[in-house]
Amino acid sequence: MPNQLNERFQYLEELIRIANSLINPITAHDEMMSLMSKDHKKKLLERNPQCWLPVHIGRPIPFFPVCNRSGSYEIESINFSLKLAKKLVGNTKVDQEQLEMITRRLQNLKNKYSKDVPRPSNMAYRKGLTTKLLRKIRQYIDTEINGK
Repeated sequence: MPNQLNERFQYLEELIRIANSLINPITAHDEMMSLMSKDHKKKLLERNPQCWLPVHIGRPIPFFPVCNRSGSYEIESINFSLKLAKKLVGNTKVDQEQLEMITRRLQNLKNKYSKDVPRPSNMAYRKGLTTKLLRKIRQYIDTEINGK
């Protein structure tokens, strides 16, 4: 039961992400420019701290965006952050071990959110079983209780 619920939530999250991209036809460039705005970055960081992966340059700085303006994970933002992380490889001011961990995490997020919408494979089967069960209940009510 928990696995089915988790599967349904994952399906719902993917549908919301796709619906958001259809409703909000802002280009990835405009999205990134809005994320770089100090005011918007501060508001998003307060509401959704998971939307930024920090890099330690003396102190932790939220540097790699992984969400869009509404706070949901988006593949364009993840790709942008991945390119940015690859450009920082070899920079002496950035901790390279941490940068490697961030790159792996960004790659995992990219793999997770670049997939198509997962469809529950056994949804039609479960619907068919439910229909059969309801028909049997109705037959039982008609024959045993109503005497038809």
